Amino acid sequence: MSEKKIIVTGKKLAYNGPFNLKELYEIIEDWITQTGKYREIKMKREHVHEEGKNIEYALEIYDSLNEKAKSIVKVRILIQNLKKAKIKKGKTSRSVDFANLLIILDGFLESHHHSSWENNPWYYTMRTFIDYFLFKHYDRKDDDLVEHRVNELYAVLKDYFNTCKLQE
Repeated sequence: MSEKKIIVTGKKLAYNGPFNLKELYEIIEDWITQTGKYREIKMKREHVHEEGKNIEYALEIYDSLNEKAKSIVKVRILIQNLKKAKIKKGKTSRSVDFANLLIILDGFLESHHHSSWENNPWYYTMRTFIDYFLFKHYDRKDDDLVEHRVNELYAVLKDYFNTCKLQE
């Protein structure tokens, strides 16, 4: 049986302006492959209307910390009023996307315990107390790793949007 522990919840990054949607997806994919993680796409929705396009994209990034724990970074990207435009700068022109963008990051620690500790409520309660009072250093080490993963992805995305602002 496994249990999920919420480490980071609702870390938000909002952006309004020009960016390239394909580059955004590639930056997330590059970060996943460079750090040796794997991902699972949970949802991808597009809704086209007169003002533009709304996109909702959700994925989970998994990373094994040790044989009993793995980190899960949940990424939700909400894009409203996505419009494509061509920008001319000098003699070159390029295609960019304009939209309101919100990225929400959550971090979870999923730990797997042997089923013998979950069969009896008394054992489960004892394991909780032992983990909390005796082995809290080991749990906090894994918590810090999950928080580091979320903050690292947040910094990568923030750097990308800062460069998009500078290229306006």
